Amino acid sequence: MVSEEAEFHTPNNDNRSYSPTPSDIPEDETKNLHLADLDFQLYIFRKTENLCLNGLKEEEHKLESLQRVEAQMLRGLERQRSEVRKEIEYKNVTLVAVREKIGEVIREIADLRAPSESDGTSARSSVGRSIGSTIASEPSFYHWTPVSSHDRFQI
Repeated sequence: MVSEEAEFHTPNNDNRSYSPTPSDIPEDETKNLHLADLDFQLYIFRKTENLCLNGLKEEEHKLESLQRVEAQMLRGLERQRSEVRKEIEYKNVTLVAVREKIGEVIREIADLRAPSESDGTSARSSVGRSIGSTIASEPSFYHWTPVSSHDRFQI
């Protein structure tokens, strides 16, 4: 290494304007300067390498964190999908039951509309009206309205 106190002698002994040339510097000093320069470059490269490695580690941690969040979100979506499927299945079963009940009610109404064998009028017109009024008063997906003053109803 070159000491700051090293003094270069010029042919005129005037140090102010003189720049030494490589031939003016002793060979050992040149090797020392070159080694010092290489040491400094190595130091800079190692610092840069450490910064890059630290940056990579940070990015790896961020990626792992994002992957954990993604996995949680996927589990949540899968749970929601399962719940929605169960709800759809329940509604389909309910819909089938409602359709069956509507079929039963329509069959009952058809039975009530059937003419009596004896007099040709509705055999159970009073019962039909009471069923019709019961159906009309219950909350339902369908609204039942009377078509005439007798026992016929429209779905």
